[in-house]
Amino acid sequence: MGAQARFYIQYLKGELKGRIEKNPAYSLRAFAKNIQVDPSLLSRVLNRKEHFTIVVAEGVAEQLKLDFDTKKKFVQSVADGRACRSIYKVAPELTDCQE
Repeated sequence: MGAQARFYIQYLKGELKGRIEKNPAYSLRAFAKNIQVDPSLLSRVLNRKEHFTIVVAEGVAEQLKLDFDTKKKFVQSVADGRACRSIYKVAPELTDCQE
């Protein structure tokens, strides 16, 4: 998975880390609830086992109140990750993705 595809994962991890630093009792489950995503889905995304759909990514970006440029980069990185995974499943030799 390229650096662009990882942007949204790094963004989410950074956001979660920041919230935990402010409140040590803050949890992944609380974060998932705040961004309106199932906690198990968020866990799988953060562990690079699954990608958000584009619709979910847009919703998460809205919940995080991202500015237009960051939202665009966030959603595009989800799309890139999904495309990379699709290519890897069909022809792993044609991509440098590591799914």
